[in-house]
Amino acid sequence: MSSGRGQGLSINLLEFWDSCEEKDIKLPQNKSVAASSFCEGRQKIPEDIFKDINKCLLENWNKKRFLPLWLGHRVYAIDGSRVNIPRELIKFGFKIYDEEHRHYPQGLLSCLYNVLSKTVYDFNFVSHMNERKCALHHLNILEPNDVAIFNRGYSSYLLLHEFHRKGVHTIFRMQEGSTNKRIVDFIRSSKTEEIIEYVPSKAVISDLKKQGYFLKPKPIPLRLIKHTIKGKTYLYGTTLSGEQYPANSFSDLYHERWSIEELYKISKKIINIDEFHSKTGRGVKQEVYAHLLLINLSRFFEFDAQDSLPHMNQEDKEKCSAFNFYKFFNSTSMFNINFKNCLRVVSNYIENLFLDSYEELRNWVAKVTQKILRIRQKIRPGRSFLRQSFKPRKDWEKTNIKPIAP
Repeated sequence: MSSGRGQGLSINLLEFWDSCEEKDIKLPQNKSVAASSFCEGRQKIPEDIFKDINKCLLENWNKKRFLPLWLGHRVYAIDGSRVNIPRELIKFGFKIYDEEHRHYPQGLLSCLYNVLSKTVYDFNFVSHMNERKCALHHLNILEPNDVAIFNRGYSSYLLLHEFHRKGVHTIFRMQEGSTNKRIVDFIRSSKTEEIIEYVPSKAVISDLKKQGYFLKPKPIPLRLIKHTIKGKTYLYGTTLSGEQYPANSFSDLYHERWSIEELYKISKKIINIDEFHSKTGRGVKQEVYAHLLLINLSRFFEFDAQDSLPHMNQEDKEKCSAFNFYKFFNSTSMFNINFKNCLRVVSNYIENLFLDSYEELRNWVAKVTQKILRIRQKIRPGRSFLRQSFKPRKDWEKTNIKPIAP
């Protein structure tokens, strides 16, 4: 995962052997293994081994670190992203969606992401595009009193019912085109907050049965919150209620969901996850899961490096207060670690992490932390930029350009 994604596997293996030799790390043989032997061997490794390693690392990390909470809750975002995969995976059940305009099949990468510690707690790479189905799978990892944040595509009675049944709180960005009468009435009213009893319609229950979900429908208390930012109205639905959860706190908390979008940007733009070496279903999943493990390992080092950053002065605290700014990840400093550099440093020393002795690791960790601290950025509360799409325009797309007169 840390080698050049555009290179052949033989070159990657040779680079790995050379790196271990330079670092005086002993391997079972002096020459690198053949790419064909490596491919044959990796097919015997279950892809879920990366999930097991990730789970063990997170459990150990949670015991040794005080991780940020929001009003006593762990806060997660659940979201999915489509990933282009090699055409050879069609025979493994993956499909080409919109064959008229696409050449490659796609898979759905769905993640359960802690937005306060910026770590991935669960992940799946599947052949279907049902994000709600993936969310139900992530529910197995969550615990009562956790908070899960969803964007507009997830708002449904199915998720509300199942998460509420387990005691997990939810925050949905609601769709303004909802057909639920109580929600429609709230949208049209001048109210900014209301608690309703959310009851699914017969059509919703019937549709869920067709999908294989036989729920016992019951009214669920749902708090609706509406606010306007720069002329745009935002609507949220949440099971959190009470004076300890003021309505104006949900916009800031929902904004933290953006960090899972940053996760997918790291995957696609920095690591280039869609440049796969493998052409099999198991191999592609191994690469997807391994890169998420690498991101989490880098986050652990970033989190530790934060302890060495300079603390806020009084002027910084007043500036944050003026913009109603609060940084969950490291609330004591006005600096952020450059994560791209952090990822680069950890990738360069990944062999040491897995192959060095314990005594050598102690010296290595200090060296890595110092390299990570070399690049950092000061945070400037209140700074914002317009979102701009850089997606290439297709030749056949309509434009507003008028033809030149003859």
